[in-house]
Amino acid sequence: MPASLQTFRFRLKILAALMLVVVLFAGLALYVAEQKNYREVILDQHRVFLAEFDAWQKVRTARHAHLTLACQKLVHRPRIQASFEDDALDLLYPSARDEMNQIMRGMVLDPEDHPYSMKPVFYRFLDHDGKIISPEEITIEGNLNPQLESQLEVPEISEEPELGYVFVSSDSGSVEAVEVMATPIISLATGEIMAALVVGFNSFLTPSDTTSKDVSRFIGIFGENRLYLEQLEKDSDKNLIHGALE
Repeated sequence: MPASLQTFRFRLKILAALMLVVVLFAGLALYVAEQKNYREVILDQHRVFLAEFDAWQKVRTARHAHLTLACQKLVHRPRIQASFEDDALDLLYPSARDEMNQIMRGMVLDPEDHPYSMKPVFYRFLDHDGKIISPEEITIEGNLNPQLESQLEVPEISEEPELGYVFVSSDSGSVEAVEVMATPIISLATGEIMAALVVGFNSFLTPSDTTSKDVSRFIGIFGENRLYLEQLEKDSDKNLIHGALE
């Protein structure tokens, strides 16, 4: 074999080896760069998620503070207070309607600053033992089915306002979470708990238009041995998803 052909083949092998090394290093550099970009994107999304969730939590806290203050003002209304002080429960709901009428129309202070509905959907009074005092006639009090009424009753009325949730099943099979504020009614004469006012509001789970879908997916409530996520309730595969979560 001529020496020139051997030299050509040797150079060809060297060139092929160099090209293979270049391709391997280029591929490795591309892989490292992609992994770096991927980590940066994930970190950025994480920071955005935490910032939006923190903002949602702050608005939620402010909303609860307003609900607490509004309900405390309600239980101190003279006509509501007098119905319990004078043991005139037959006049409780007729008297409360005048006091509650404006509140039942909505409690939004400023729609631009407060993009969440604070309109009550129902209210009821509990007696000293935590049992429902049902109105003789339903006007503005809101209709409640027996399932929901049973969830409102408590074994003992707390000395402080309490916030909770009840779950209501619709005829279509979907489940709605209702936010409930329970406020004790204290006797002005003895300082003892006489009853409680329970007001139900549309839940605070639905984020505003400024909240991303990533945040809205994780806003929910765990109760009654199940996880309630409002966005999943609207999903076509909600039964499959909830079956895996229960």
